[in-house]
Amino acid sequence: MELKRLKTQGWHICDTIYREGINTKPSDPFILLLHGFNERAQRIFRKTLEAIPENLTLVVPNAPFPMPRRVHDQAGDYYKIGYAWYFYDDLKDEFLIDYSYPSAWLNSLIKTMGLDQRPMIIIGYSQGGYLAPFVGEACSNTKKVIGINCRFRDDMLSSNPPSYPLFALHGDNDDKVCPVRAQASFEKLKAQGYQGDFKLMAGKGHELDQDVCEELKQLILSK
Repeated sequence: MELKRLKTQGWHICDTIYREGINTKPSDPFILLLHGFNERAQRIFRKTLEAIPENLTLVVPNAPFPMPRRVHDQAGDYYKIGYAWYFYDDLKDEFLIDYSYPSAWLNSLIKTMGLDQRPMIIIGYSQGGYLAPFVGEACSNTKKVIGINCRFRDDMLSSNPPSYPLFALHGDNDDKVCPVRAQASFEKLKAQGYQGDFKLMAGKGHELDQDVCEELKQLILSK
């Protein structure tokens, strides 16, 4: 018996943190911030808040797929929930759910919020960083894509470079996503005509710390 995957139409739930920019102008970009695997919007919001200029509106959604995990500790017996953007089997090198679904889902979210006519900066961390350039391709208002401790998939992204730049920040001691492989993928995109820069951060691992956030702020403000 064979399983068949069908695409259906319908509505979707999206739990989202929204912070309106102070004295923001219609020409100002807004920021779409994408968390990592099995994480939540609240965590990346707290970790990066100081890097986001106050005049920029910030949209931070939970990913579409909840991952409940039962926990028993001093606080009692309860479920701890993180979220995933997609599912990839690294042992088989195949996707159960690939980048296309969350990209379309986020594009729909931006339209629902009435933000699709405003320029957008997409920032993704770890799994959210892998996804970020695909969201950029799916949305017509993308101005810039920034990935942190991730790899931009040169083997899957469009061979036609976009008009906006891609930037990457990566700790040279990252033990979750290989920085050497990530840089090699970025250089292949550059060779295809993609704009942007890859920056290795000395002594940094997979974390989001104050130094990473300072570099992030500079990239957000760059033209």
